Amino acid sequence: MKSLVSKWRPIPFILIVLLALFLRLWRLDYGQELPYLAHTDEPTQYNPAINMIKTGDLNPHFFNYPSLTIYIDAAVMYVGYWVGRLFGAFKSMANLQPIRTAQMAVGVVGTPQMLLLGRATTAVIGTLTIIPVYLLTRSLAERRWVPLASAAMLALSTAHIRFSHYMTVDAIATFFAVSSVAACTLALTKTRKWLLWLAAISGGLAASSKYNYAVLALPVALVTLVDPSLWVDDKIKRLWTSGLLFCLTFLLASPFVLLDYAEASRDIAHEMRHYATGHLGHTGNSFLWYLEYLWKENPFALLLGVPGLVAAAWRRRRAAIPFVVAAVTYYVLIGRQVVHFDRNALPVLVLLHVGAGVAMDTIVSWLPAGVREWRLALRALKVSPAFALLAVVPLLPSLWVLPSVLTPGPGGKAMAQAWFDRALETPYGERMLTKKYFPALNVAAEAYTVYLDPKECKVKYWSSVTESGYGLLEFQVFHFDIAVLGSGMFDRFYQNPDVYAKQVAIYDEFFEKVPDRLAFEGPTDPLLFAEGNGQVYVFFLTEQGRAFKAEMEQVLQQ
Repeated sequence: MKSLVSKWRPIPFILIVLLALFLRLWRLDYGQELPYLAHTDEPTQYNPAINMIKTGDLNPHFFNYPSLTIYIDAAVMYVGYWVGRLFGAFKSMANLQPIRTAQMAVGVVGTPQMLLLGRATTAVIGTLTIIPVYLLTRSLAERRWVPLASAAMLALSTAHIRFSHYMTVDAIATFFAVSSVAACTLALTKTRKWLLWLAAISGGLAASSKYNYAVLALPVALVTLVDPSLWVDDKIKRLWTSGLLFCLTFLLASPFVLLDYAEASRDIAHEMRHYATGHLGHTGNSFLWYLEYLWKENPFALLLGVPGLVAAAWRRRRAAIPFVVAAVTYYVLIGRQVVHFDRNALPVLVLLHVGAGVAMDTIVSWLPAGVREWRLALRALKVSPAFALLAVVPLLPSLWVLPSVLTPGPGGKAMAQAWFDRALETPYGERMLTKKYFPALNVAAEAYTVYLDPKECKVKYWSSVTESGYGLLEFQVFHFDIAVLGSGMFDRFYQNPDVYAKQVAIYDEFFEKVPDRLAFEGPTDPLLFAEGNGQVYVFFLTEQGRAFKAEMEQVLQQ
């Protein structure tokens, strides 16, 4: 560890960390959607944390995910509450309200300040992932600039920036997972027992953030099994100790998995069925889907990262085993599942950044000595053009989209929500949309669109308008005046038209046969939740609906 620290360059590293932190804290209300819900998973962390603060009950009563991230968020939000109370932002615990959810990614946040605090917590922990990435790359590469290149790739990674903007488990779980892999590798290269214990504890924390990270038990065990300096008795002792630390850490961070086993087993079984049986629009060949996703995020993560895995195994041999096994085993795990989500690939993407660094290091070692040693003198700096080119090229895909990350602007979902909110603020809109008056317009909306309070408005929510299979005919039979559709749902079907031909036909019917509609199409924003990004379309199906559209267009344009 001392040799690693002695060879690092503190100023470039600190600048990379500060850049990463800025990008992850910038625009935490990225889509300008607050107080409305943006990510379908945020209530799974926010609501249990709020309940813990208000009631003191440490049982999350939710076990589709483990509990560590909920406890972290609850602790930070509890401190935030008392700071807010000190400055008059809150008067009592009654000010802390849950998220009211109507459909996937459709809801209203009771206390937006607390959600922003939870997002900031994710952003900070996500930024810390740069530290194990740097140490892991440093332990597998020879040249001092290479870990900085891997760290810069992660700092500018659009996917990692996006997932670090949500109050969800993925960025936090990835931090603990990569920390475990880095500690495993250092345990082999530095032969320090405490690094093995750190690897086991970090692995337990990762598994207590997301169940499938339990696969980290394999690289933790391999550290002991492949260590040639240990006799059989010592191997058995260390295996037991590291395994015990792994399991105890998991249970201490998610104690109610055992203490409330009945409820926990039901939630875990439900989640396993979900991933085994399918998710609407997110099923298929997951191996290929994740490859395509990684390629879209940054092709150099694959072009350099995969050869980097091979190069690490070839050049570093035993020391690279935990790194290679962790990356391959986790990818096989998610690739074999029927359901695929982009957030599940985050640890693979981060580890591929390390692999890209190892590949750069290998390429440089193959260059002629004259090319390697050639330097350009830029004032006090001496820069190797070969090194600079290798380091900058993998950053180009991220730099290309960086202006979109930095530029604020409401997404289509937020624009549609603002239209309905303004409509409800007018006397005419209130009369036509709320149940206070008769007749109220009959509204149908699907997931990833707008929130209308079901207690106040005559609204029916579907996950997708294709649920029943009747489409536009059903809307006409049941006299719906307005239908609200979102690309967060229908895009998944259009991306696989052969598999979802029936669903595509239903959406085509809306677009082809309903001329009266409003389109809310926000700019492409890499920070927006992929399933909530893009467009929302409001279709006016009846004379009453079309009259409402015409009237509101006149009123809202004034």
